[in-house]
Amino acid sequence: MHEAAHATVALLIGFDFDAVTLPEPTDDRIGLSFSQYDLAPGEEMDAVFAAHVEARITVRLAGEAIEGRLCGAVRFAGADILAAQHDSLRATSDEPAAAAELRKLCKERAYYLVARAHGEIGAVADALLEATSLDWSQVAEIVFQNED
Repeated sequence: MHEAAHATVALLIGFDFDAVTLPEPTDDRIGLSFSQYDLAPGEEMDAVFAAHVEARITVRLAGEAIEGRLCGAVRFAGADILAAQHDSLRATSDEPAAAAELRKLCKERAYYLVARAHGEIGAVADALLEATSLDWSQVAEIVFQNED
C-alpha cells in the first residue's frame, strides 16, 4: 500500500513519475522513480520550481499517510520523511519554521488525498502485487477506472 499511495497521490496532483516498483524486503531501491529537478547553485527559486518541490514533498509523505491510516503507526516511511525534511529546508532557504509549515501543509494534503483515494490506492496495490512494477500510464488506467 505504501508504494501504491506514492503513485496514486502523484498521479492525482499531476506529479510526473516514471514507474512505481514494489521493492523486495531486502532491497534498498526506491519504490517510485521520478525525475528530480533541482536548482543549480545560486539559482533563484521561482513559482514553478516551488510548486514542483511542494508536490514532491506531498508525494513523499503519502507513504506515511497510508501507513498512519491503516496501521495507526508509521513503520516504513523514515527515508521519505527525511527526504521531505530535506526538500522543505531547501525550498525555504534553510528556514526551519518555514520548512516545518511547508511540511505541515504537504502532510495535510497527503493525508486528505490518501483518505479520498483509498479505493484507488488499494487497486494500484493489488496490481503491484501481481506485476511488481507499473508505469505512469498503467497507474492512470487503474486510478481513473476505479474513481467513484
